[in-house]
Amino acid sequence: RKNAVKHLVRLINANFEADRDIWVHLGYDDDHLPENAKEASKEVQRYIRKLRTYARRKGWDELKYIYVTQRGKTTKRIHHHLVINFPDRDIAEQLWHGGKYPRANRLRIGDPRFKFEGMANYIGSDHDGTKSYVASRNLKQPTITVADAKFTRRRAERVLTGEIDPKQLFEKMYPGYTYTDIKAFTSDYVSGTYIYVRMRC
Repeated sequence: RKNAVKHLVRLINANFEADRDIWVHLGYDDDHLPENAKEASKEVQRYIRKLRTYARRKGWDELKYIYVTQRGKTTKRIHHHLVINFPDRDIAEQLWHGGKYPRANRLRIGDPRFKFEGMANYIGSDHDGTKSYVASRNLKQPTITVADAKFTRRRAERVLTGEIDPKQLFEKMYPGYTYTDIKAFTSDYVSGTYIYVRMRC
């Protein structure tokens, strides 16, 4: 699940822009509430077709989207979160057919170091044990590179104890990137300590 959410963060950061694109929350009133997740999926796909048709008529960019379907933590009611490159918030709300609960907001960046990570983590959170998201095929895939630099256990310990400054170390290892933060965690399944470092270019 962590890897899936991490990929969701990267997809949103690579494809959507603050103050241009929008984040939409879609709920249902009692008269329109789907019976199950399968029916809810049909409803949100119908909504996306409406958005795409409207965008084409207006000559806007081809619709790009990512959506997550969840159940409320306490209410258990099905709802959706979408991130879309649709410029008109009012029309995005008007095109929803699930009742009186649409809410569209411009994408905003809280902490510029992390862009949309907070929002992506929120919509990717696991409310009912089944986390999944659906993305349009026209999204730009984030570039993933693997660095096989050797990192000994002793060096890792020195980073975690503060003997080595992680900012200096990782910025030297990865020129062109700016150090953001570091976290350490252990696994219940394998031995050792894992270091998770975030950097931005």
